[in-house]
Amino acid sequence: MRKKGDNYIVDVREGGRGTPRHQIVYKGPLDEALAYERELKNAYGKQAKIHNRTVNEIAEEYLEWVKLHRSEKTHKEQTKMLYSNLLIFFGRLQPDRITPSILNAYKGKRTAVKKISRAVNLELGCLSRLIKWGSEQGWCNPPEKIQKLPYKRGIPEILSRTDLNKLFAAMQPKHRALFTVMYMCGLRMNEAVHLRWQDIQGTDIVVRGKGGKERKVPLNKVAQEVLKELSGAGGSRLSVKAGDRRNLTDQHLLFPSLKTGGVLTDIRKPIQTAKEKAGLTCKITPHMLRHSFATHLLDAGADLRVIQMLLGHQSISTTQIYTRVSMGLKEMAVASLEG
Repeated sequence: MRKKGDNYIVDVREGGRGTPRHQIVYKGPLDEALAYERELKNAYGKQAKIHNRTVNEIAEEYLEWVKLHRSEKTHKEQTKMLYSNLLIFFGRLQPDRITPSILNAYKGKRTAVKKISRAVNLELGCLSRLIKWGSEQGWCNPPEKIQKLPYKRGIPEILSRTDLNKLFAAMQPKHRALFTVMYMCGLRMNEAVHLRWQDIQGTDIVVRGKGGKERKVPLNKVAQEVLKELSGAGGSRLSVKAGDRRNLTDQHLLFPSLKTGGVLTDIRKPIQTAKEKAGLTCKITPHMLRHSFATHLLDAGADLRVIQMLLGHQSISTTQIYTRVSMGLKEMAVASLEG
């Protein structure tokens, strides 16, 4: 197959060499042209040729696909990983030329100055997904399994209920509503800042997690009250019919930016301000609210599978890390009896 102007020319010989050659013009993007060529080859009993592109050549169109089919956050993160490190090292190589020794050289280079196993593993995962996507387009061979660096995830840090109450009490109503909902529903920052009034369905709220997967999380009385306070007198904006899924704009966001009216991009400053006002000295990040939610539920006797569903974890093993946090708290409680 070759390109001619804005089109692609697919050459086909029905009976192999020595037989007449047919030239078929295909009008459309490259990935569709390659798929069409494979279909023709299969129809004539021939194996489609692998167009063995380099990682650089695959990356540009891969990122365009990610931009269309994955979240804005995923696109931003993978773009940064590719252009900061991966393409510099692997860009000129064809995927099937990336040997275990080359991968080990990359790991060694990235960890020579600082132990960043998790970051390197995320980069290797990105590379693997890029090669897999490229193979699905017929541009390279399927990827071999990439051996990642050993990594043991640390125990998540949490806040006590006492510190949470102090933190929320020191916040302005708008921020109190945002962070209370984040804690009471166990939300990631990206999930919280994209919530809309239409996502409230009775006493539940619809949350869009990683990969656009939706889950329903119950709103307890505390969360309902802060949202009513945020909505204005009588909580009129909470009276949204269940199942109303109209096209929405930024003006429908629960927690819009006061400056732009759009999606909030950084919510750390209100936490820092409230932390100082409340006289708290411990480290506090937005994601610690989610960790605290899961751990407090576990300490209260909630089933691990229920917590998994509330958090939107695909695997129960991800949720099980909170059993380590809970056990640590229990050990500290027992140790306190020693005097």
